Order: sequence, then structure tokens, then C-alpha cells
Amino acid sequence: MVSVPDSLGYFKSQKTHSYAYKSNNFDKMASNSTLSIAKLALADPLFTAFPITPSSYILDNACGTGVVTSAIKDKYPFARILATDIAPAMIETYNSKALQGKWENVEAKLLDSKDLKGLQDGGFSHVIMNFGFMPDKGGPEKAVSEIWRVLGKGGLAVVTSWAGNSLALLNMN
Repeated sequence: MVSVPDSLGYFKSQKTHSYAYKSNNFDKMASNSTLSIAKLALADPLFTAFPITPSSYILDNACGTGVVTSAIKDKYPFARILATDIAPAMIETYNSKALQGKWENVEAKLLDSKDLKGLQDGGFSHVIMNFGFMPDKGGPEKAVSEIWRVLGKGGLAVVTSWAGNSLALLNMN
């Protein structure tokens, strides 16, 4: 099996067609821009209409290196967050940042955003996916389906993407 990096440090496996990421390259090249968009989304009046409280349970879906969790923890240190990503290197970097930042009430799991198996239907008050859609067949549709499945009644989903209108805030009423 041969893997070749592209310009962002992504490796696409010719055998599995899955992505493994060099999290250090991603952090250096993209985290500042994705963090600024995450902060804008979290400050949006619709998001703030669904406040994060001590009873909230947040899914940082396709968490990458933890930019969304970092932004949430800066404002809501009590927040309970489950972070998921398909790339082991991203989860490793997330866990390192969690230790370094002394984030409490966080957990990270290796999961594909298109198949959040093991996560409870309706278990989250907030689901945030910041630039997590992958350009593979059926990716966004499957990921959105899983977001709706795990989002609780009265919950809020926040999705940002690289193309078009970059922010979607959806509530589950």
C-alpha cells in the first residue's frame, strides 16, 4: 500500500481510500482559520439562544486537533464534551491538548462522522462539526444523518464547511 501526502499533509491510502492526517501540519496550517470560524459560530445569536449549561453534553464531531473544544472550554470550562475523529493522529493531538490545557469533562473517541456507532440516539444537546465534511461519496449526507440521529430534541447542530455558505445553525425542535 502506497500513501502520498498532498499539499496539506493529508495521506490518502490507495488501498482503503481513507485519510490519515498529519495533525502537526494541520494544526500549523489550518487551525487559526478554523478556530476563527468556530468562534464566530459559537458567538452567533442563534447559538447563544441555546446556551451551554452544566447539563449540556456536546459532541465535537470531526474534532481535528481540538479547536472547537478549546473555544468552548475558554468560555465554558465546565462543559462536558465528547470529541470524535476518524484520524488517530488527530485524537492523539486532541488528548495532548486536553492534558496541557487541563480540560476537564472531555473524552475523545476514534469514530467516523459518517458512522457514530455506539453513540446514543438523541444523546447530545449540541453537535458541532467545524470543517469536518470529507469530499468522498455520500460523506456529507451520511454525516448529517448521524448528526440528526445523535442530537437530542431541542438541541442545536452547528456545521461549517469549506465551500459555499460556511455556517449552518440548525435546531432540533
